[in-house]
Amino acid sequence: MRFLRIRHVMQLTGLSRMTIYRLELAGRFPKRRQLSKNSVAWLESDVEGWADSRPVARCTPHRAAPPGPSGDTQRRTP
Repeated sequence: MRFLRIRHVMQLTGLSRMTIYRLELAGRFPKRRQLSKNSVAWLESDVEGWADSRPVARCTPHRAAPPGPSGDTQRRTP
């Protein structure tokens, strides 16, 4: 069992401190564990489980601009 402090949780998830706290408050992120009176941390297995449950992002290919009246594909700015 390994405990993670907020900075490590932020690194692992790519989320900001406030986003982590908001998701936790909404029940959409694992709850912190009280280690001592002034110390909290997350269980590494809880954070990893949360990350594994996230949907895989779909990557859509970048579409080129439709050809203009002259057949070129570059966009022109006025």
